[in-house]
Amino acid sequence: NGTSWSGIGTVARSSESAFTQAVAAYGQMFFVDNGLYTTYDPVKNSGTFEPWEADTAGEIPEGCRLAAFYRGRMVLGRSDKEPHTIFASAVGDPYNWDFFPKTDSLTKAFGGANQDTARNPDVVNALAPFYDDVLLVGGDHSITQYRGDLSEIGQVDYFTDVTGMAFGNSWALSPEGLMYFFGSRGGVWVMSPRSDG
Repeated sequence: NGTSWSGIGTVARSSESAFTQAVAAYGQMFFVDNGLYTTYDPVKNSGTFEPWEADTAGEIPEGCRLAAFYRGRMVLGRSDKEPHTIFASAVGDPYNWDFFPKTDSLTKAFGGANQDTARNPDVVNALAPFYDDVLLVGGDHSITQYRGDLSEIGQVDYFTDVTGMAFGNSWALSPEGLMYFFGSRGGVWVMSPRSDG
């Protein structure tokens, strides 16, 4: 209503948030709102918001501001505690955030202190998935490209340490396979995520 969000069901939205990220995956909507995580399932929950929580031994990282869906994983970034790090759920399960399962596999949850490749050169400003090929992580003054699955070592490219991406949904894909984005220091930029630069 201009001053606050109304709750649908038992979960209220944050009235202090200047930015809410919504991601569609697995027939649901997932919301990241000022560090508050909720999900909306029009079938299961009869059209109400519910808390988005881990249902395994792990926990969803606290205080993230950004979300994306990439290669079957829900990806989160820009947490209060680790603003340089990205996190991802297990493949195929947005409720599985167990970074240390009893049986190790490439499909387990990704990120945090247990994976060096999850840390970026600077603060994460944008998560930009390019279909299932590439995940671009736009920083304040850098762009990092993850190719293939996040757990595969050696699939990380650092494009630049001069310009980054503006915060939030600052990018768009063209029919020609190019990505346009607002730079963190102004201007509109274009790149081919499948290329080396």
